[in-house]
Amino acid sequence: MVAILRQYAFLYVTHFFTFSMLIVAPMRAWQHQLYFVPMLLLPVWVTSSVLWSEREGSEQFLRTLPATNREIVRWKFSMLAGACVIYWLLMFLFVAIARPEPHLVGVYMRFITYSAVSAFSFGLLAYIGIWFFGKNPMTAVIVMFMLVWTAFTITVISGTKSGRYQTLTELPIVSMVAHMPKVTPLVLLGLAGVAFWGFTEVAVRIRAMDSPWD
Repeated sequence: MVAILRQYAFLYVTHFFTFSMLIVAPMRAWQHQLYFVPMLLLPVWVTSSVLWSEREGSEQFLRTLPATNREIVRWKFSMLAGACVIYWLLMFLFVAIARPEPHLVGVYMRFITYSAVSAFSFGLLAYIGIWFFGKNPMTAVIVMFMLVWTAFTITVISGTKSGRYQTLTELPIVSMVAHMPKVTPLVLLGLAGVAFWGFTEVAVRIRAMDSPWD
């Protein structure tokens, strides 16, 4: 685990830094309608981290380690989960510093949880796809996903910039989150744990198809 962390330390630190800059931008502009931008774009950051790590000689490095497929999958998925937790903490700090209107605090907290859980889920799917279909085919798929998700984010935020929605809470996606049950984040966290276990079993089987390790 330490060897993998050391191998990918620069990658993760770089992505954490660029995401932090994305958070700072709306705060400097002090435009409240932009506060949801980093939360919406988190899946793009996480999937790009997965893609970059897999394309930068990840598999060749892992084959030099005295580790089974199951250990490698658990380490990678654990690093992904840890990264999403750090991103959640960054967004939580962002909300604390931004000090939004009181009635929006709960919405923000739910939203950053949904964002982190969805980013983790997309990250798991990216790993599974790369190991099953290969790096080159999945590079095109992941890049297309990143472009579509970014366009979706721009479309969502443009509602307030164009004046179509006068306040942040009028945005459809924000209104939807605001009306979800308060226990929804806990349910999603539980589902994320189930996904971790389930995708681990799937990933081990996929990697065993390409390698005799277990």
